[in-house]
Amino acid sequence: MYKTLRIPCVIMRGGTSRGPYFLASDLPKDSRERDEILMSCPRGSR
Repeated sequence: MYKTLRIPCVIMRGGTSRGPYFLASDLPKDSRERDEILMSCPRGSR
């Protein structure tokens, strides 16, 4: 089973692209854990 985390973010749009933006202070300090979280979050698709 997956662990659910709640991390605040803002979905920003620039031109035709959009995606989530996070504050570094809201993410884990461990780079491996942080990268895993960022790669698993949904992308800003249309």
